[in-house]
Amino acid sequence: MNKKYVIVFIAAIILLVAALTNPGLTQHKDAVKGKIISYIKKRAGAGGGFGALLAEAMVQQTVNGIVTNDNYLFFSLTKINWEGDSRIVGLGLFGNVFTFGKINDLAGA
Repeated sequence: MNKKYVIVFIAAIILLVAALTNPGLTQHKDAVKGKIISYIKKRAGAGGGFGALLAEAMVQQTVNGIVTNDNYLFFSLTKINWEGDSRIVGLGLFGNVFTFGKINDLAGA
């Protein structure tokens, strides 16, 4: 088999796997929720109790309303839409969502 065909075949397999494992909106929301909840738990400390639970419930509802994703078939972008402003805060690729920017700074990741 020609070397060029092998390279094309391998590239096609990688693209197919990327398309099949591209994370959905739920995974993007879960990644953002995880970072924010991590921050809340860190700030609340051991005595967070009821306040931390209430904050987590509020985070769940807020994130569901402001986080979206743009799907580009082989990868996807996590976006936060707040007061008319839209920011990219993550990248979904091969079944994972990698967050970056202020979301990671907030969570201390």
